[in-house]
This record gives sequence, structure tokens and C-alpha cells, in this order.
Amino acid sequence: MNNAASDLNAAQEALTHCVKERKSRLQLWAVLSARLSRSVGAHRLAKAKPVYESRRRLEAARRAVTQASKRFSAAVEGSSDEQLASHASKHAGCLADFQAAQAAVAKESARVSAHYLDAVAPYFEAEVEHTERLSEVNLLFQHLRAQVAAAKARYHGSLRGLEDLSNQAHSRRAAAFNDAAPIEAAGTFSRMPSES
Repeated sequence: MNNAASDLNAAQEALTHCVKERKSRLQLWAVLSARLSRSVGAHRLAKAKPVYESRRRLEAARRAVTQASKRFSAAVEGSSDEQLASHASKHAGCLADFQAAQAAVAKESARVSAHYLDAVAPYFEAEVEHTERLSEVNLLFQHLRAQVAAAKARYHGSLRGLEDLSNQAHSRRAAAFNDAAPIEAAGTFSRMPSES
């Protein structure tokens, strides 16, 4: 019981710390992004944002193609024809998404000069770093939330176990009392003075 309670307390403390960390990161980004936005210029950011968003989509598509390629390569060596066809189809879809993302980057980049993009790069680099750090904190939050749920389940299980032990002890006492009561009652009647 004590272990379950201390596990629950530790998990809740870690979760609370993680929530504070997340809030702190969000507040820090709000200040930093406002400062960077003022220094770079909101108009420049608005004009360059589609380029950086298309680059992010391209990077995500590149990662998806890499993963699909690995799965397809692994499937070639020992999968059924049906599984191989499924992996080939997924790979083709990822490749098509990648090519579309490449075209979008080329289209968006043609609208903005390289000098313009260089001027706003610090903002978007800081945003990427913030997003990565926040993703790490969010993953930790999900992990800790699962730990708290598991610790609560163990704690409640321990409480139910204690309650069961308590109920068993009460039942034994009641049974012992009920078994002893007729004997005492019989002895009481036999000791009553006889009528003379």
C-alpha cells in the first residue's frame, strides 16, 4: 500500500513538473516570437510563412518516403504478395506526396527572394526549435499521464485489497462471536438459580 501511494505521489509530482515546464516553454516562446517578429517584421513573416510551411511539409514527406522505403525493402525479403503489394502502394503514395511537396516548395520559393527568406530565417529556425522542444515535453506529458493512471490503478487495487482484508477480519470476528455466543448463553441458563 505504501509503495503504491509513494509511486502515485512521485508520478503526480513528475506530471506537475512537466505541466509547469510546458507552460514555461509556451510563455517563453510567446515572448521570443514577439521579439523576433518585431525585429524581422510581421509583413515579412507573413510573406515568407508559406515557403517555410511548404518546406516543413517537404521534410515530413521525405521522412515518410524513407520509412515507406524501409518497410518496402523489408517486405521484399519475406512477405506475401499481398503484403508486398500493400507496401508498394504505400510507398508509391508517399513518393507522390513527396513530389507534390517538392513542387509546392518550388512554387512558393519563386514568389519570395532568397534575400527575403534569409532575413526571416531566424524566426522560423527558432519556431522549429520551439516546436521540437514542445513535442518532447508533450511526449513526456503523455508518458507521465499514463504512469499516473497506472499508479492510480495500483493504489486503488491496494485499497481494495486492504478493504478485503478488513472485511475478512470483521467476518472472522463476527463468526467467532456468533460461535461463542450460544455457549455463553447456554452457560448463563444453567447457572440460573433454581426455583425453590
